[in-house]
Amino acid sequence: MLSHIIIWSIAILSTAGVIIRPYNLPEAIWVIAGSLLLLIMQLILPHEALLAINKGTDVYLFLTGMMLLAEIAREEKLFDWFAAIHQLHGPSAAVVEHLVWVDSHLRV
Repeated sequence: MLSHIIIWSIAILSTAGVIIRPYNLPEAIWVIAGSLLLLIMQLILPHEALLAINKGTDVYLFLTGMMLLAEIAREEKLFDWFAAIHQLHGPSAAVVEHLVWVDSHLRV
């Protein structure tokens, strides 16, 4: 039972490190530190860790795709365009109206 509490504590602290980024360290540092701590304390076995990494391939590909789409949208200033539309036409109605317009033009 104690091991479950320690595992959850490490997971929560690692997640908090990713979100809060103490000392301006990269997010990966906190994730790797939590993972290594779990391995060093023998709370998970190395082969279990490798199995978990292998099971996540679809998630890694999905997240990579989402990051690429977000980066392309940022480079093409899509978010700036949405902000400008929002500023010109009011809160949510303009965004919905433009999304409907974009959807109708994509179907042509």
